[in-house]
Amino acid sequence: MGEYLTMDSNTVFLKYKKWEWAYRLEEISDLGLQKKRKLYSLPDIAVAFVTALSIYLMTNTNIEEVYYVVPLVIFYAFIVLLKCRHADKFIYYLVVKTNNGVVRKIKIDPLDRQDINREVVEFLSLKFERDIKRIK
Repeated sequence: MGEYLTMDSNTVFLKYKKWEWAYRLEEISDLGLQKKRKLYSLPDIAVAFVTALSIYLMTNTNIEEVYYVVPLVIFYAFIVLLKCRHADKFIYYLVVKTNNGVVRKIKIDPLDRQDINREVVEFLSLKFERDIKRIK
């Protein structure tokens, strides 16, 4: 099948980085990718704080005193760089659910997501074909 998922006649092998598992084909009830959005709470709080501080300073000081603008612009630039450093806004997990209720979640790199997704789709189509043959 591929680099991460391989199959025997009755066994599925999952291998990703340091994790390795083997499951019987009948044992897997669900296999798929889960996507979660990253939270940027600290940069968002910092932006709100700096905005409130700058509005307060602009309304309560003379407009001629602009010495506070330079540190605020530098701080905004730092926050934007911190927020935009990670281009990917999502965290991806490979989720394996078994018939006996065990759920394994493996955090995967965004670069490996497409390859793993392709192999999961391949596995699900093979499992579907196998179930159809078993029903006939």
